[in-house]
Amino acid sequence: MNIFIFLPFISLSLMQHCIINSPMRDTIKKIKEDDFMKANKFVISNNINTDAIPSIKESITSHDGINAVRFDMQAKTVTVDYDEEKYSEKQIASLINQAGLAVNKIQ
Repeated sequence: MNIFIFLPFISLSLMQHCIINSPMRDTIKKIKEDDFMKANKFVISNNINTDAIPSIKESITSHDGINAVRFDMQAKTVTVDYDEEKYSEKQIASLINQAGLAVNKIQ
């Protein structure tokens, strides 16, 4: 109960210091990043070579703001989780095309 009494008197810089040096800072950072993450599914017109998946994933995820890439071989789709403040759907489609796949449409 005494903590609540003293909280209004803690300076902003002290609170920031506690958060920055807290073991929870990575969790706080992850929550902030997830606030801007968007997932889009891209339909691919060409066949996806299973041997090429690791290099395609690496090519796409190497860009800052790309969180995950998932493939659905049967549906011929690639789902990309990305920071929508950094990329548009068309920019993600372009990254997929540069990786060697042909985006047919965005779902």
